[in-house]
Amino acid sequence: MNKPSPLALRARILGLRWRRAHAAIRVLAADSIAAQTDFLGADGLARMRATDFQIETSHVLREIEHQLRRTRRTLNHLKEYRA
Repeated sequence: MNKPSPLALRARILGLRWRRAHAAIRVLAADSIAAQTDFLGADGLARMRATDFQIETSHVLREIEHQLRRTRRTLNHLKEYRA
């Protein structure tokens, strides 16, 4: 049998990480929306907390997107290297 090269294995691993990270972003966004909805049902203090939570969530999502772009760039470089 043909054994996959280390480069092919690495590309496959990076592809899996990319898909998992996208799934994690969707879960994070759903949790964020649910938490914000819960907070908005209460008084003004809870609304302030929801706003802080929303800002913090946006920072986290931005960082995840940054890591995803880096992972995608690396994966593309590996594909170009293989070609």
